[in-house]
Amino acid sequence: MFAFFHVGDDCRLPVRLVRSIRQHHPDAPVYHVTDADTPTLKGVIRHEVEVDHDNLMLSRTLGYADLGLPDPALYLDTDMALNRPISLRSALGEASAGFCRRSYHRDAPFNGLQRGGLYMDSHNVRLDDLYPYVGCTVIAVGWVWAALAARHAALEPRYWAWYGDQIALRDFAAHHPVADLPESEWAGLPDLADDPLIWHWKGQRKKLILPAE
Repeated sequence: MFAFFHVGDDCRLPVRLVRSIRQHHPDAPVYHVTDADTPTLKGVIRHEVEVDHDNLMLSRTLGYADLGLPDPALYLDTDMALNRPISLRSALGEASAGFCRRSYHRDAPFNGLQRGGLYMDSHNVRLDDLYPYVGCTVIAVGWVWAALAARHAALEPRYWAWYGDQIALRDFAAHHPVADLPESEWAGLPDLADDPLIWHWKGQRKKLILPAE
């Protein structure tokens, strides 16, 4: 099973993601967690939730918890694409969940000056110490998302729009068995990865796959 979160009228990225899933897993259920206003996509199972557009990261975490899938599923960002078939059971092993373990720029200092200095208390902290897991790729079942949602929602509101998902992943992994999914393999950046399981056109890299408007 696969799932993704997307809201808004521009559906080029989720359509591309679903196409890549269908190429390698033609019969797998694919769930789209979204709001009532987003267009319906072909070939997916739509799951509507309330979405706070000012705090999309928290809405995503809460939406996946509301989806409540009982079996392991792969939750992906929409700016990604499968490169070959994936076995979730093999990736999980005996773990409760699989989280994307940061591979890139681990030693870089966190920039607390961004977003109006909202995160200055973390300025210059080593990125891998602060956020060892990234939220673009997660293997989990419903109860894991329920725990992540509870932690995320309990954080200060400044973490509802940014970084709270990574804090929730970090704190969950500190108390539960989690399989590390190397970012270089499970969310490979096209300028840094060779032949990953999943490609990730993060940030400005989206321009490489979307036509100019």
